[in-house]
Amino acid sequence: MIGEDEHPLWCMQSGETPAASLYNAILTQQPSPVKALFIEAANVIVHWANATKMKRLFSNLDFLVVFDYMITETAELADLVLPAQTFLEQQGIFFLIVLREEVKSSI
Repeated sequence: MIGEDEHPLWCMQSGETPAASLYNAILTQQPSPVKALFIEAANVIVHWANATKMKRLFSNLDFLVVFDYMITETAELADLVLPAQTFLEQQGIFFLIVLREEVKSSI
């Protein structure tokens, strides 16, 4: 896993690659090349301190997908932008009510 040498506890606990390690791997192509990236609900161009580095990073990718409900600076650089639902379009509120009722009935 990318970043496992620098952040073994994070990788072991979360099962994820730390973002900083992933970005360095994209720029250096070490320990293995990263050719595509899927970004969900994050405008990393403005969230990370060095916007110029982030733009250069994305130009090294063969394919960038952004899943968001707004066209952000990051989405503008994407090869594909997938529309996300806002909280008003989701069914999460209904799911929580049903889940709460199921928990009550099982107690």
